Amino acid sequence: MMMRKAIVCSIAFVTLTACGSINQNAPVTTLLDRVSAVLGKPEQKPAPAITPEILSAGSGNILVAKLVSRNALAALTRVARDDDTVTWQTPAGASLIFQDDILIGTRGLGDDLMGVDVTGTRAAIAAGGGTATRNHAFLGSEDQIRNRTADCTIAFDKTQEITTLAGTFNTRKYTETCTGRLALTNSYWVTDGQIVQSLQAISLGVGYVLLNPL
Repeated sequence: MMMRKAIVCSIAFVTLTACGSINQNAPVTTLLDRVSAVLGKPEQKPAPAITPEILSAGSGNILVAKLVSRNALAALTRVARDDDTVTWQTPAGASLIFQDDILIGTRGLGDDLMGVDVTGTRAAIAAGGGTATRNHAFLGSEDQIRNRTADCTIAFDKTQEITTLAGTFNTRKYTETCTGRLALTNSYWVTDGQIVQSLQAISLGVGYVLLNPL
């Protein structure tokens, strides 16, 4: 993936629930309303400043992640790569794991995403839209794994011009809307087949992460 020294200013919203305490047969709108009541809607706050230390870290192999609900910014460096799976880590040891730029796991955040199959999501983005089934595994409060399945539709949303520190880019924005035992909406901004920005759900406890490669 081509690395860009960029933080994209525009953001979207994600809604996420693990549905553990919610009636699984409830309408999707009820699930989303419940999550909104619990998490609130993320405000479009400006991210903390990108310091020279962040820009110089990792010799260009940097991923900047903003936890939207906490307005917390961190620079992660690439620590492992296995084919299309890449692990990024903060100086404090928290990790984000991606498969072909789609988030498949986290470690060290508390309510972690332990794993998810995103093969169908990436294929649908490459095809300009489609459907996929996501099987998410979450780490519960008693260190037990709980599984949630979602049926997802990935669709082209709009062409959007986004401004970054590196300049202005014309992107195709895709929205992934998932329903079922798990309800979430992810957003991806794509240029020349590469995801140059994304907003992806982690878990109910952690919320949403805005991702930009540098």
